Amino acid sequence: IVMMLNILNLVPDKIKAGAKRMQNLFSKHTIWILMTAVGFTTDVNEIFAALSPANLLIALAIVFGAVGFIMLVAKKMKFYPVEAAITAGLCMANRGGAGDVAVLGAADRMELMSFAQISSRIGGAMMLILGSVLFGIFA
Repeated sequence: IVMMLNILNLVPDKIKAGAKRMQNLFSKHTIWILMTAVGFTTDVNEIFAALSPANLLIALAIVFGAVGFIMLVAKKMKFYPVEAAITAGLCMANRGGAGDVAVLGAADRMELMSFAQISSRIGGAMMLILGSVLFGIFA
């Protein structure tokens, strides 16, 4: 709804500026709290249990394929390839919202959170389908 209001130019500039300031405040000053929470709640044993050569190869192929393809498309469309690779490539293939925080925090690009969230929702569903098919065939 908010996106449609913005597309239709129904949101006043003052509200947009205030929302941007709030986003900057939270993304700059709460990133360490969020990253700490993600680190403490990550079950590393679960990750190690799923780590096998086949799973690692498939995951790497998905990530490198997504990032590489997105960078090529972004360059062709005159977008910034690195930012596109971060949001559309890495955030599509991570662990959702917690993964978005980790990826954007590591890349120092927290201002891209809204794009990362869209990518996580749409691209994450696509990656689950593709990953399920590939894991079913090769694993």
